[in-house]
Amino acid sequence: PVTSSPSSSPSGKPTTLNPTSQPSRNPSASPTSRPPTSQPTSSSAPALEATFDIEITAPKCGEISSSCTATSDLLIGTAANDEPNQGDDKSSNTINGCQDGSDGVYGRDESIEWLSIVSVDPDSDSDEPWDQPLKVGGKAKIIAGLHAYRGNNGNDPSQVSNDYADFYFSSEANPPDWKFLDTIQLSGDEVDSDGFGTFTSKSFIIEEGTPMQAIRVDFRYQGDRDDEACTGGQWADTDDLSFFVAPATAPPTSSPTSGSPTT
Repeated sequence: PVTSSPSSSPSGKPTTLNPTSQPSRNPSASPTSRPPTSQPTSSSAPALEATFDIEITAPKCGEISSSCTATSDLLIGTAANDEPNQGDDKSSNTINGCQDGSDGVYGRDESIEWLSIVSVDPDSDSDEPWDQPLKVGGKAKIIAGLHAYRGNNGNDPSQVSNDYADFYFSSEANPPDWKFLDTIQLSGDEVDSDGFGTFTSKSFIIEEGTPMQAIRVDFRYQGDRDDEACTGGQWADTDDLSFFVAPATAPPTSSPTSGSPTT
């Protein structure tokens, strides 16, 4: 993975007065469209919250589910400032060693707040989430809570359009083989006054692969999408989420106990 800023990345952000305080995390950053966590019916699957898996160095849901969410207590901030699981080596929440940007102030610069993979109704034109399992041949989408850059003083919504979110998925979690899904350019009217907003990829079909699969969001300031799915620029935040995929029929109840999938 690329660990330094590519030549196409910007050399710097506009220099304005630093904020006197950091904005608080707005509750609207929580996934409003996340499937309910109530007990499923006999034909449905629960919505799960991920836990950090030290073997793959990323959040993981190891059991059958209709959605898997890495919450803000796992992802908040970046390795440059406030990543909860980074330890002493400033590592990121990524499976294959992709590193976050080398700079950034939490609450001012770019960060991924939470990340979800959600099963969606294949008969819905609007890709509505439903409570059926994430499975081979099923339809899914990625939902991410992002904090955008609104200028160094935090009150310039025109700066938000400098931020881009690249969405990827892999039918194998360890090691991943990232396939590009979608890029979203943010805009000022899509985030609140503190810079928080919810963004959704286009839907995709879950492919045949290993029982544990993965998604990635690479959130960057300007620049271009990286061929290795790892911008590594000065302000980038990159996070992965591994989730269990049931077979097309007769889904099992859990994944292998190891962090690495079996083949």
